[in-house]
Amino acid sequence: MNRRPLSVFFWLLVFIPRLCFGAGLSVTSVALANTEMAGTATLKPVRSASGSGATDAGALTLSLRLRLVDQGKALIDIPEQSLFGYPLAKMEWTDKDLSFELDAWGPGQEMRFRGVLNALSGQSGAYAATGMISSKDWQGSFSVVSQPRLKSPGIFGLAVQVQGGEVQGGEVQGGELPGTLVLPETSIKSDGTQGTAQVGEFTSAVDFFPVPLVILLSGAGPTDRDGNNFSVPGQTDTLRQLSQKLEEKGVATYRYDKRGSGEAYWLEKPDQVTSIAIHAQDAAEVVRHFCTSGLFSRVLVAGMNEGAWVGAMALNKLQAEGVLADGLVVLDASGEDPEDQLASSLRTLSPEVQAEAERIRAAIEKGEPYAQPSAQLAAFFAPTRSEWVAAWLACHPAQEIASVSAPVFFVRGDADLQVSRESFEKLLAARPDAAAFSIPSMNYVLKLVKSNEENYDAFVNPSYEIPEALVDLVEALAKVKSLPETISPYLRLSDERPAP
Repeated sequence: MNRRPLSVFFWLLVFIPRLCFGAGLSVTSVALANTEMAGTATLKPVRSASGSGATDAGALTLSLRLRLVDQGKALIDIPEQSLFGYPLAKMEWTDKDLSFELDAWGPGQEMRFRGVLNALSGQSGAYAATGMISSKDWQGSFSVVSQPRLKSPGIFGLAVQVQGGEVQGGEVQGGELPGTLVLPETSIKSDGTQGTAQVGEFTSAVDFFPVPLVILLSGAGPTDRDGNNFSVPGQTDTLRQLSQKLEEKGVATYRYDKRGSGEAYWLEKPDQVTSIAIHAQDAAEVVRHFCTSGLFSRVLVAGMNEGAWVGAMALNKLQAEGVLADGLVVLDASGEDPEDQLASSLRTLSPEVQAEAERIRAAIEKGEPYAQPSAQLAAFFAPTRSEWVAAWLACHPAQEIASVSAPVFFVRGDADLQVSRESFEKLLAARPDAAAFSIPSMNYVLKLVKSNEENYDAFVNPSYEIPEALVDLVEALAKVKSLPETISPYLRLSDERPAP
């Protein structure tokens, strides 16, 4: 089994076609929802047509971790293959069997897992599964055992209900966006679990002193609540680490899996890509939930990259309804209009292909069907992406930022290679009165790096640190206190002086 090609560039998070997955359903008497199972798989390559059976040459032993969200819904981690949070297809379990399909390596390379499920003696609610693995090129066995749920003081699961609605191509499904609420331990008056039905759930039984809350919004693509994208090998854990750092500073955070990511992958239809307009609609529901709860002293929204666009759009929706947040923190985001980005990309193509792209774009904007695109345009203008393209082209980030009535704070890392200073300053021009800050050696995924090699490695390696300067800044904004001396104001290009 070859590892998937490493790809960390920003534009791939937006333009690559999404992988296809589905979900099976089954009736069961075993309560495995919200259960984690861990174990190993042993694989051997299948011999060529000239041989028979399997050979020991090239055998692999892999570690597995399953997150069973609900019947038909599960995620898998395979660290040795840099695969994390990948949504499983045809996930099913009964009181006797557990089975699923892993399609991460493309059509024809699906791996089918079929196992026997048994309750563990003397351990209530604990199960083990053992079985066989088969695919075109591999065969083997696997074994997984359910893991105990660890109590984490101050860390709670909290899902926010979001609505469906009509869009250009059909109906958007409503449901719940699962998320994680982190409260500073010093703010909790009790142990945070008394009276709750399940350890880790946030209910009204949790009694805590009011603290400021920062809602963290992830960037482009199927990026989950922790800042990880299952279609990119490796992890960053950016949002999870930022949440942990803010908790230490006495600031609460909430982060969630948006449609198509993490445990909310099933809210996105197979082969479809959720538009930025729908993400903004969902984000508005999340922000409304907390702004109207009365539980927190202040509520800020912090969006990284495209998440800042979503945050601005959400706040604009809410302020029209009279629901106001206390601020928007823009983290390493571009102010370049998507239509300008597209025009720039098309300039490298032949005049014939450019003309075809313009015809397709016009059809998408009118909601009209169009012919199958030519090879060079097939990925971006795939018919299943038309709603995403339409909403993306209709987004004008600088205008959205300018319309936000709440205070806006801009933050850029000096080591950001994906968003140029010129693109970043288009946002600043929309809010010339807003404060802007610079974080030394911070890259696009909000990690401290010392070289270009580290810069790209940080996209797939979670060991890089969140800058303390960023944590101090967000804490100061959340608590409305003086900025620490470690914070540097952003120096605009127009204000720089040439070296003598």
